[in-house]
Amino acid sequence: MDTYLGSRIFWKFEKDCFVLKMRRREKRRILASYLQHIHNVADEIEQKTKQIRLYINAINELENGRWISVPFSHPVTIDTSVLDSDLKNKMKSDLESFLKSEQYYHRLGRVWKRSYLLYGPSGTGKSSFIAGMAKLLQYDIYDVDLTKVANDSDLKLLQLQTTRRSMIVVEDLDRYLYEKSTAVSLSAISNFMDGIISSCGEERVMVFTVSNKDQIDPTVLRPGRIDVHIHFPLCDFPAFKTPANSHFGAERTQAFPTS
Repeated sequence: MDTYLGSRIFWKFEKDCFVLKMRRREKRRILASYLQHIHNVADEIEQKTKQIRLYINAINELENGRWISVPFSHPVTIDTSVLDSDLKNKMKSDLESFLKSEQYYHRLGRVWKRSYLLYGPSGTGKSSFIAGMAKLLQYDIYDVDLTKVANDSDLKLLQLQTTRRSMIVVEDLDRYLYEKSTAVSLSAISNFMDGIISSCGEERVMVFTVSNKDQIDPTVLRPGRIDVHIHFPLCDFPAFKTPANSHFGAERTQAFPTS
C-alpha cells in the first residue's frame, strides 16, 4: 500500500508484472502526477547510489566516441575545501537550490543549467572545490582539454556527446585565451558557454577556472554566460583553520584562537 495526496494506492505483483489499483473516482485526479512522482523518486535513488565518473576528451576518435572515462572517487567535499565558511554555505545552498529549480527555469523560458567562474591564483583549491561540487550534486564530470580540440566544429560535437546531470569543466580558460594555445576561436568558446548547442541538454552545471579574470574579454564573462563568480584568494588565517583541523586536529589551542 502507498499513500499519495491523501489517497490510498495498492500495488500487487501478478504474473511477472505489477498491478496498480486505486479508486475509480481518484484515478483522473492523481494517476498522472503519481506516476511522475514514482519516476522522480526513482531518479533520486539512482543519483544517490550511482558511481560518479570523470570524462576526458581524447585526441583521436574512438569507437565509443571522443570521451573516455574512469570512476571518480575523490574524497574531497565542499566542507573540507579551503574557502571562507560563509561562502561555502552560500555555494551549497546555491547548488541545492539549482537541483530543485527545473520548473522555475522552464517558467522563465530558460534552459535548466547554471554556470560558475572560479578565479584566483594557482594552488588556491579551485580544482578540489570542483570535485566537491560534483560530489554534492552527484554529477559526472566532463573535463574539457581545449588543446585536444581540433576546431570549432569539433568542440560542438564534444558538447553534444555530454549527458544530462553532468558538470562540464574548462580549467585555466584565461591561459587558452591569452596564449592562444588552442585551435578553437573565441566565438566558439562563447557559444560553448551559452550558445544553441549548450542548450541541447538540461540539468547541467558548467564551471570555468581562471587565474586572472581581468585578462579575459568582458563579453566572455557577461551575465548569462556566467551566473556566479567565486574568488579563491591566497590562504588567510580563517581559511587556514580548515586544513589545520582536518590534517592535524588543531581546532582550539592557545596558539590557534577561534577568531
